[in-house]
Amino acid sequence: MGLPSEYCHSVLSGALSAAEILGSGLLHINCAAHGEVCSSPRIFNQLASTVVKLLASNIQSVLDSEITAIVEANF
Repeated sequence: MGLPSEYCHSVLSGALSAAEILGSGLLHINCAAHGEVCSSPRIFNQLASTVVKLLASNIQSVLDSEITAIVEANF
C-alpha cells in the first residue's frame, strides 16, 4: 500500500530542504506511516526536514537539549 503520494511529495520536499547539510550521497527513506485521519502533508514535510538535520548532527555526542532545539526549530 505505501505512503500516499500527497505525503511522499511532502517527505521529499522536507528532506531536500535540509539536504545541503548532509553533502553528497544517497539518502534512502524506506518506511513511513500515516493515519486515515489527521495526517498532514505539512507535518510530513517538517518531520523529514527534522530527520535530515538529526542525521547531520553528531548523534553519539548530541545532547537532549540539542535534539529538542532541532525539533522545535522545525515546528
